Formats: sequence, C-alpha cells, structure tokens
Amino acid sequence: GFKKVEYGQWIGNVNVDSKDAARIEVENPTDHSILGTVPAGCAADADAALKLAKEAQQQWAKKPAVQRAAVLKQMATIIRANRLELIDTLAREQAKILPLATVEIDVTADYYDYYAGLARSYEGEILQSDNPGEHIYVHRAPIGVSVGICPWNFPFFVMARKIAPALLAGCTVVLKSSELTPLTAFRFAALMTEAIKAGDLALDPGVVAVLTG
Repeated sequence: GFKKVEYGQWIGNVNVDSKDAARIEVENPTDHSILGTVPAGCAADADAALKLAKEAQQQWAKKPAVQRAAVLKQMATIIRANRLELIDTLAREQAKILPLATVEIDVTADYYDYYAGLARSYEGEILQSDNPGEHIYVHRAPIGVSVGICPWNFPFFVMARKIAPALLAGCTVVLKSSELTPLTAFRFAALMTEAIKAGDLALDPGVVAVLTG
C-alpha cells in the first residue's frame, strides 16, 4: 500500500511550514483514496521563495556552466536511484498507467542529462556591424529568477523542463506544482534534501524552490 504523506513548501532545500495553515488533500483518481496533503499556500510563501531565489542567483550564476551542469547530472542520478518509488507515486496521484509513468520518470532523468551536456556548447556571437571599425558582441547571460508553473498531466517532466535549462543558464527557479498532482515533485524535493545532506547534490539553498497551492 501507499503510505499517506504530508509536505510543506520546499524552500531553502528543506520542507517548511506554509504561512497559511490550510491544506489540500491529494486524491488518487482511480479509487478516490487520499494519498497525502500539501499546503494550500499563500502569497507569503511565494514571497519567501522568491526572496531567497533572488539572493542565491548571483552566486549561482558565477559558477562555471560545467559546475551547474554537474548539479543537473546529480539530479538525474537521484531520479534513477529512486525511479520505482517515483513511478509508483506518479501513477497513483495522476491515475497514469504504469508504462506511461515509467516513460515520464525515465525521460525526465534523461532530460537533466541532456541539458547538462549543453554546458560546453552554448555560446555567444560576434556580429558584423553596419558601422566601420565596430563589431557587435552577443553574450548570453542569465536573466535572474525564473518562475515555472507545472500542469497536472505531466507534472514531473514539465518540472524538469522548467528547472534544467534555467539552472544551466545561471538562473534560479521557483516552481509551482499543480495542486492536483504535486506529490511526485515534492518527493523528488525530499530526495534532493537527503542527497544534499549526504554530499551527493551540490545545490545551494535558494537555487530551486518547489511550492504548491
């Protein structure tokens, strides 16, 4: 059976209580059983995550792209090491059949690896100018904090589509998961906390936040 879970908001690499005590029950659509609860959330939660993300962004951007890519590879490793649990969670909270849940989890790990592989290939440009004695230099730089909203139907894969390119580019990320299917994202966040404590994930506090509500 599935053990009922309770999560807070994931801010600063840890599970924290929401500023709003209201909770949302996450239901298995197949049998209407309650799989767990997550925060209803509030603006104060978002403000806390955004503040920390903004504070963390400059130091994150200063890291070489290959170091940021190494974090993406570590995320892929976490997913593969816990794939069966993540597949089971995704299948239950979304009523997704196991073969499709398996594809989503496995492709998500591959997606982190894919973006990690771009660390040495994204580059700037030197363009010819219409003015004599002048060249135009294009330098690709992070824009700051990226905010992503995930849908209910591909909650884990779309999470990676928000996180991986942003982190590689030097942005920090505040992610809002669907309140209908948040458990896989929050379980992954909990696994990241464990990996950080074990020294297996070099993710600075504030670089990624996972919220719902």
